[in-house]
Amino acid sequence: MEQTVKMNHLLVLSEQLYKRISESENKTPYAFNLLDLAGVNEPFTSLILALIFKYAPEQRNPLCTSFIRRFLQPCGFDMNWVKAPVVTTEKEHIDVCIHEPGKYAIIIENKLKGAVFQRNQLARYIATLRKNNRFRDNQIFIVILPNDNKFLQHLPMSVFRLPEDWNSNNQDRACKTNDACSCLCDCGQSCPQCTTCEKDLMQKFSSRTTVEDKELLEWLKQDCLSLIPKKELPLKSAIMQFYDFLNGIFNNRFNQKLAMEIVDFLRDKLLKNEQNIEIQNKGEQWKTVLAKINELDELKSGMRELQKQLSFELMQDWRHRILQYADLHKSYNIEVSNNGFRLFIQGAELGCWYYIHDDEIEPYWGCSAKTEEQREVVAKILDKAGVPHADIIEWTTGHTLHGDERFLSFIQAAQDLKLLEK
Repeated sequence: MEQTVKMNHLLVLSEQLYKRISESENKTPYAFNLLDLAGVNEPFTSLILALIFKYAPEQRNPLCTSFIRRFLQPCGFDMNWVKAPVVTTEKEHIDVCIHEPGKYAIIIENKLKGAVFQRNQLARYIATLRKNNRFRDNQIFIVILPNDNKFLQHLPMSVFRLPEDWNSNNQDRACKTNDACSCLCDCGQSCPQCTTCEKDLMQKFSSRTTVEDKELLEWLKQDCLSLIPKKELPLKSAIMQFYDFLNGIFNNRFNQKLAMEIVDFLRDKLLKNEQNIEIQNKGEQWKTVLAKINELDELKSGMRELQKQLSFELMQDWRHRILQYADLHKSYNIEVSNNGFRLFIQGAELGCWYYIHDDEIEPYWGCSAKTEEQREVVAKILDKAGVPHADIIEWTTGHTLHGDERFLSFIQAAQDLKLLEK
């Protein structure tokens, strides 16, 4: 009973705070972000970064050079190497790569939208750049862009490990597990392949690897905007939209005046006694706030459990509708499981699932295309279905709360394109 009263009090306090913020003269002004509205995925954000790097007035590369100087010069990068950088996206599966043949290669691994590492991912990129003596180890640098500063706490061991069969498909590697991300070594197991696996790449590349989260925001706002002439208004506007978009990812869309108003509101609501007089003892104030933080943690935990249950129920609703559709179109061979459904169209896999990671469940749609022909099929289907996308890669995904509708739109698009036989 007491716990219920505490939770109800927190919910009432939350509603009062929301009302205060919505009526405050310090609230964030009316704004919208085009990237938020478009629901862009990671490949799209990689493309934005690449286009920023490619800005080259009079054959100079001020933004690319600024990025390298700020983030990689402290890792031993020699700025004299930079003459005519080449920027590519999603080539050889590397999100963004900045390189000059025989001089240097910078791997930019984009995890801004929270995608997990695949097995051997960074090791495979290193091996790709080593191939045919294109680059030596001391010429290869790595920049990881996570969506929060705790990202690397869960970095799988296999990310920097290179098995002999690294160049084979993800699901064909001998050390694979049942998911798309892990090796046996991540589960404390081993296989014959592990004995010949190159295991020390993390140590070799640690000095030339940097992880940048909110530093990227500062670079965009402070460095980039100061280096771009006023006449380059479209580029400045694009960078500001991207900056604001990343602020949203990092939960950083907040202003100081509103923050102080919220502090004053909480002080008034939490730090007064039954006679509505402020508690004078600072130790008692501190204990009161700590108790409320603990209660909020319990409320958040309960909300997470509720979200997980609703995510599962959402998937069951999708599953019910897709099962009905599949029963009417048995020739399509739609595969339906407890956590999703999929269909192969000319070798390309399209479907909707929910993904479980760190006790969170996220419903998403996805397309798997391993060959150029399959990528063309996926691109045609997404275009026909009206789904925004960047270049199609091996595994293209997006968040959705309407997985059944999205899946059926894929099927309808494939029918219209005559890619799916009835």
